[in-house]
Order: sequence, then C-alpha cells, then structure tokens
Amino acid sequence: MQILQAEILEGLSETQIAELSSACAWRAYPSGSLILGYQDATDSVLFIQGGCCRVTLFSPSGRQAIYRDFPAGELLAEISAIDCLHRSGSAEVVVISDCLMAAMPAARFRQLLCESPHAMWWKLKRLAGLVRNLTNRQLELATMPLRYRLCAHLLLLAQDRPDATEDWMDVSLARHHELAGQLGGHREAVTKALTLIEKDAAMRKAGLIARTKRRRPPFDTGERNVIASNVLDCRFDADGPNRK
Repeated sequence: MQILQAEILEGLSETQIAELSSACAWRAYPSGSLILGYQDATDSVLFIQGGCCRVTLFSPSGRQAIYRDFPAGELLAEISAIDCLHRSGSAEVVVISDCLMAAMPAARFRQLLCESPHAMWWKLKRLAGLVRNLTNRQLELATMPLRYRLCAHLLLLAQDRPDATEDWMDVSLARHHELAGQLGGHREAVTKALTLIEKDAAMRKAGLIARTKRRRPPFDTGERNVIASNVLDCRFDADGPNRK
C-alpha cells in the first residue's frame, strides 16, 4: 500500500497515516496531462506525492495567468474542501513533470484538521502566507511596471543559486509567454523588457551610461542676410510695393 508523505501529516502515528492513505484515490499522471479542468466540480484535496504541477487561471476573455508551480509534498484544491464551495471554474491544474497524486475526500480532510492540532496550525500558516503573497502581487501589479516586476522575478530565481554573485547570476527562464502569465503581462512586453535588461547589463559592464538623444542646438554664425542674392541674375522692375 502507498503511504502519504506530506508536512501536514507530521505528528500523526503510522496507523493514522496508513488509514489516511487508504482513504485516498491514487493515480499517476504523465507530463502535460490535465488534472483539474475547466468547471471541474470535484472537491477532493490533492496530495502531490511526486513530480510537479502548475495552476493556471483564465479570465472571461481567455487570457491566461499562471498562479504558481507546486512541487511534491504540496496540497491542491483544499480551499473548496474547507469552505464547502465550488472551486473556481476558470482554474486548471496541469502536470509539468510526471506526477503521482493522492486524492483525499473533502470530508476526510476536514476531519483531519479537527483531529490534528498540527495539521490545523500548518494550514492556518499556509492560508496566512497565501494572503501575504496575494497582497504583494497586487501591490506589484499596481505600482511596478512590467520591467521591474521581471527584475524582481529574476532576483527571486537567483536567491537559491549557490553560484550567484553580486556581479553575475545564471538562472533558467521559462518561455516568454509563461513569464507573461506569471507576471501579468503580454509576451511581446516580456520580450522587450528582457532585451532592455540585457542591454543595460552590457552597458554597465562596459562602463557606459545611457542618455537620451538630443537634437543638435541651432548653429548661429552671426551673419544676417537681409536681402537674398540674385542667383538668376535677373532684373525686376516694379511701380510700387507688393499688395495682396
């Protein structure tokens, strides 16, 4: 029998974990498959036991927003199990790498929270972290242009890199349309922002400073031609001044 492995289950006995494992429906998903689709009415809590999944949200107009990636040991769809409401009909869960999933019924998950103080506090801390994360993302969307949100995202990716220094970092980027979904922008804007960042980095390395291009100021020689020269060498006779 397969045994659940998750941080929320710490403090439970082996018998309790075995009972919870037997209450779950186990299934393996290959990379690229859909776990939860549009308007899926399931209320089961998903325990990721291997692989990685991605949660994406879709607006009514069809624009995609990538919420985040969930590695092994994380939980999915527990919000609808807690408030007993239908999950968001526009959210989808897609497998990034081959995944093993254990689906626990919502009633059994609520019973677990009531029986285990550790599980309850673990989930409360996760909900508090979710609120903080959404608050920070809302602040970034409201106050920071896409270029600076992209810089912050690159720095976040480089935090856990052991080879990153103050002058150099090497990070693995997703595709431009995926970055646009994560940062709340368009693919074209992400491509332009990356180009500007690379240009700025190359200029700083060469010791250059970017300045706005100015027009050349008007050149004054001091000469004043009151009467233009007669280039055609013609003579003009007039009886009086020109009149309209």
